[in-house]
Amino acid sequence: FDVCVVGAGAVGCAIARDVASTGFTVLLVEADAVVGGVWHRNKYPNLRLHAPGVSYRALSVAPAWQAPELRMGEPDRIAYRPYQEEILRYIQDLAQHPNVTLRTSTSFCYAEVEERADGDGGNGRRRVVCSSLVASVRALVHATGTYEVTAGKPYAPFDVSNVTNGATVIHSSALSAHQAAFDAAKTKYIIGASKAAV
Repeated sequence: FDVCVVGAGAVGCAIARDVASTGFTVLLVEADAVVGGVWHRNKYPNLRLHAPGVSYRALSVAPAWQAPELRMGEPDRIAYRPYQEEILRYIQDLAQHPNVTLRTSTSFCYAEVEERADGDGGNGRRRVVCSSLVASVRALVHATGTYEVTAGKPYAPFDVSNVTNGATVIHSSALSAHQAAFDAAKTKYIIGASKAAV
């Protein structure tokens, strides 16, 4: 492959699609069983981007929410803020390209410089070792969640098992599945001040 992209979330899929669109071959490696990263794992009810989706895209292909034929009569479609389902569908579509080989349920382990066959130094390629494959690549891109230490997995700032007073503790990513219990609670405490909490 020309490039190995580790992580099939929004950024990884955008990079993979843009590189593939220029004619290079891409190995897209994802530890989860599906593409989408946090947009697949977290089902925030009615979540929309807090900013226009125009900046949330690959350069090589526009998302459906910008397509004129799908947004007739909406001259401000460039300022449209897409829903979680629209973003996830777009990310999944990005991974579908003839030059992209997608490997899900595959964890990246390490990469090392490949030695030339004659033993005289490196050949400019990297040997990428994953849980279920080994590949030779010219470039390696890590797109595993720059700003998120939990890599999209639900995180609580305390041990939930220590809550012994009968309170129901619900992570925002599971709110839609427990909406009735949340609505029925007489007292609600929201911990955090990020997008989900707001």
